[in-house]
Amino acid sequence: MPVRGRVRDSMPPQGRFIQGRARYESQTSRWAVRVKDDAGEMRQLQPRWFGGFNIGERLLFCLDKRGNALMQMREAPNYTPKCFSGDPVWATIDEMKQTIFRQLNVEYGIESYFVEEGKGKAIEAARNARKLKVEVSLRRDGKGIITGLILDGTVLR
Repeated sequence: MPVRGRVRDSMPPQGRFIQGRARYESQTSRWAVRVKDDAGEMRQLQPRWFGGFNIGERLLFCLDKRGNALMQMREAPNYTPKCFSGDPVWATIDEMKQTIFRQLNVEYGIESYFVEEGKGKAIEAARNARKLKVEVSLRRDGKGIITGLILDGTVLR
């Protein structure tokens, strides 16, 4: 799960903090695309990528159950695209906006935790379903250590 907050190159003068090590920085973007589907309904989509398309262009969007754009394709001569997963929606681009931002990958020393043999699969499944929380103790210098996992309100040690 991404951690949001301020990054400093020195200890803050007060308050709690966790010390980490910057590994790499990358640039990424988010798209906000407003389209008008063939039924005349306006939709706001946030595809993971969207470069190379133009306002007024008609595309096939493949949407998951939540309405997120899994992919989008344009028609071509002698080719009509199809969705192999998701629901197909033909729509015309009305507006599109790209927001570019920097992303910093930081390692905190709490990225792994060893568990009893035979319990790992259930914990991994809970983590993947975003139902697992981590209990972390912090030293004064900001170094963190995992002291427990929290699953369905129960602390596992």
